[in-house]
Amino acid sequence: MSIRKAPVFACFALLAAVFTLPAPAQEFVKQVSPQELAMKDNPAAPGTHAMILEWVIDANDVTSQSIEYYRIKIFTEEGKKHADIEIPYDRDSFSIKDIKARTIQPDGTIVPFNGKVFEKLVLKLRNYEVRAKTFTMPDVRPGSIIEYRYRTEWDQSALLNTTWKLQKKMFIAKAKLTLKPYLGGTAYATYMSVLGPGMKSPESKGDSFIMHLENVPAYEEEQFSLPEAQLIPRIDFFYRSDNAKNPDEYWKKIGKELYEGAESFIGKRGGIRAAVATIVGPTDDNETKLRKIYARVQQIRNLSYESTKTEKEQKRVTPKDNNHVEDVWKNGYGYRRDINRLFVALVRAAGLQADVVRVSQRDAQIFNKQMLDWRQLDSEIAVAQSNDKEILLDPATPFCPFGLLAWENTGVEALRLDKQGGTFFRTPAPNSHEAIMRRVAELTMDEEGALTGKVTMEYTGQEALERRIDAIENDEVEQKKSYETSLENRLPAGTKVKLTRIGNATDGEKPLTLEFDVTIPSVTSSVGSRTLLPMLVFQSRTSNPFEFAKRNGPVYYQYPFQEIESVRITLPNGTKVENLPKPQVLQTDFAYYDTRWENAGGLLKVLRRRSVDGFVYHQRHYPALRDFYSQVNGHDRENVVLRMGQ
Repeated sequence: MSIRKAPVFACFALLAAVFTLPAPAQEFVKQVSPQELAMKDNPAAPGTHAMILEWVIDANDVTSQSIEYYRIKIFTEEGKKHADIEIPYDRDSFSIKDIKARTIQPDGTIVPFNGKVFEKLVLKLRNYEVRAKTFTMPDVRPGSIIEYRYRTEWDQSALLNTTWKLQKKMFIAKAKLTLKPYLGGTAYATYMSVLGPGMKSPESKGDSFIMHLENVPAYEEEQFSLPEAQLIPRIDFFYRSDNAKNPDEYWKKIGKELYEGAESFIGKRGGIRAAVATIVGPTDDNETKLRKIYARVQQIRNLSYESTKTEKEQKRVTPKDNNHVEDVWKNGYGYRRDINRLFVALVRAAGLQADVVRVSQRDAQIFNKQMLDWRQLDSEIAVAQSNDKEILLDPATPFCPFGLLAWENTGVEALRLDKQGGTFFRTPAPNSHEAIMRRVAELTMDEEGALTGKVTMEYTGQEALERRIDAIENDEVEQKKSYETSLENRLPAGTKVKLTRIGNATDGEKPLTLEFDVTIPSVTSSVGSRTLLPMLVFQSRTSNPFEFAKRNGPVYYQYPFQEIESVRITLPNGTKVENLPKPQVLQTDFAYYDTRWENAGGLLKVLRRRSVDGFVYHQRHYPALRDFYSQVNGHDRENVVLRMGQ
């Protein structure tokens, strides 16, 4: 689909309001050809399950609406999955209307869609969610053609950016994409493009941009990939009202505007000076002051993490707007930006240096300085003076420990705001010491090879932060099930898991601990008179993500990590350990693995450690990364040799 982004400058607020919307999307006017009905395969990419015969976008920023159309040929049973349609959109600014759909059988019979359209959550990031209109096409079979079209409307109070993603997960035979930009006032539309082989830039025809595509191969998704926006061809349209001659001049101008907006909200207010006196003491050193202010600000009700309430609930509890930091303090609530700016104000009132920092979060995109669109700097954090250094802080992320940045704010471009236009710098890259997962199992094995006992999981840093924030979105029952399912997926199939305790659920400064009772069915196998016990209890059921020799894009983790596993298995009486696997150590420039076994009079002990110390690995590093994982998987499959009942 054509992706519409957040509103641009406030000076455009009412530009589109005088225009009226066109009539609803009409019925289908496309004629399906006999050749398309008769197709058995994609001649340009034989063996595909389905292909897009035609894709059309007609977007109009004057009327604040677009119409999108797809015609898709289904070739196989596997291809029938494309009959389940999802139309993603941002419910806060957009609406999807006038959905029309039909299935056309190989003999030309038309089956109109008369079913129900549902809505579901398809993507949840830290402070942003994408929902989708979903429905299922009727009577789809191999040989069918499915068609659907819909109209998108967006808020007429502001102009929006448009992104055309020029590659999809199906082959595209042809496409025509059109955008009619708003041409009034001082704003003008421009674009940046990252094109694939054979693609040509949009043409400017009359008052519109038009782009034609032909024979675009399907996008092949890989595990642990960069954000999709960085990997596929795209056109980013955006509006500018400045006369900057180059990127540096543009960002200086933007930096000044962002600084003025932040400082106007912060100000120098007596109420904040009075507030900080209730938080810090006169003998506190600088870091103690920062920690106390940080802890107090994290108690402010964070509206940015309440976005999943229903529309009815939101209307009932919608608070008044905060106009400045005193409002945030007095009201006891605010959005992310409000809370971090309150922190800066309190730190300054305590006599310390502090500034607002705009960052470009890397969960959905990677900052491009050449793209003159300030919305790339899509979040705020703070920088403050500690005893002998400056430290980046983010109290507006719930449960984020002092001194830690959420992973999407690490290793990214940031702009420290000041009256001269600010200074760009890169936030520190994440490291594996900031994301540690510990698993401890105390188990007893019976004569049949089944295991029962307790498992304790301990998470620190990013690992704990991720789980605590996920818990905000779920009720107690849902979260309990989520934790149990997560552990089940690390244990042999058929394992029964029961969560018995959660420790430090809301204390970001302490490890998050989970305790479980587990019952694991027999994991042993027999070879003659001997019994083989798998070397490790915690094994992912998923396949090796790097099993393929070829990789198209970089490997991208959210953050480096460490795993530490300790397992103690009490063997049945009379069981003899005939052979233990040898200790193993693997060490590279980017990763580490070791495992050690011990037999202490019928008590088996194993300690396993694995760490990955980078978060982006380019294709040239892929063979070494793949070899490391291959060796780890091989060692993880080793067995202890037992003789039972001796």
